Amino acid sequence: MRMQEILVAQNTITDYKIILMKAPAQFTWAINALNREQQFSPGAVSTHRLVELPDGSQAIAPFEPYWVQLRNDAHKFKSRQPEYRIPPDSTYRDSQDTFIRTLNHLVEKWWESGRDSDACVQKFPRIGLEIAAFVRNNPLAVVFPSGGPPLFFYPTGPFSVKRFPRGKDKPAARARRDAIRLFIELVRHPARERLGMCLRCGRYFFGRLGQKCCPRPRRCGSDRAAIEATKRHWKQERENKLVRAQAECAEWQRRQPRVGWKPWVAERIGITPKWLTRAVNSGQLKPPVQEKGKTP
Repeated sequence: MRMQEILVAQNTITDYKIILMKAPAQFTWAINALNREQQFSPGAVSTHRLVELPDGSQAIAPFEPYWVQLRNDAHKFKSRQPEYRIPPDSTYRDSQDTFIRTLNHLVEKWWESGRDSDACVQKFPRIGLEIAAFVRNNPLAVVFPSGGPPLFFYPTGPFSVKRFPRGKDKPAARARRDAIRLFIELVRHPARERLGMCLRCGRYFFGRLGQKCCPRPRRCGSDRAAIEATKRHWKQERENKLVRAQAECAEWQRRQPRVGWKPWVAERIGITPKWLTRAVNSGQLKPPVQEKGKTP
């Protein structure tokens, strides 16, 4: 079953449009988790930070790691139901890793499928079952904009719909649900192709279509270009040495000097006999034919 069919079948909706948070904020949330940075960093602590507001102004706002947000939400729920049980902080810290591992697994499989959500569901049926179960248990939220049709979406991050298990909080289950919700939003977002993974450092980023390395000010693109140029130079240099070595082998065969061919060829080219041995063993160099009584 295709992902579109899963979403429609489980919600009995035939015509809808998924509206999400602004791409920068939403993708930043996912990228931070995939890279284990900011609120998903293992060493992150609660503090206050200077943030930029949607209108471009700046303000001081509280900063909380993801596991702290999970715990605080549970305490808010407990304030309305005093008998509700809250597990220790270590459980919430482990749940943060659950969120990261779940999202990373889903994104990796999506990436293996050519960033095609339908192909991902077909290639990895288990992911399709997980998405179907999530959609079945978490109906789409509805927004009624003025003068337009209703819009359906899965809110993410601080705007997500909070659902708590009965009796005792289960942060791992909530974290996994959050990761699946965020994954659905990513693969259905119009800007999903702008989610990239750096070919040099492996970090995820939000950039241009087809961008292969982290955007500036990181120097991954420049460093990768320099590394590739160096590799091309070394490869060309080795190929030149192999051509010269083969020619010198033929010259040694013609002259038949008293000295063996390896030291003779190595001295004329400026390489070591071991270099020639490795070239012969790898099949890149054909050694000259030895005459009886001659030292190799």
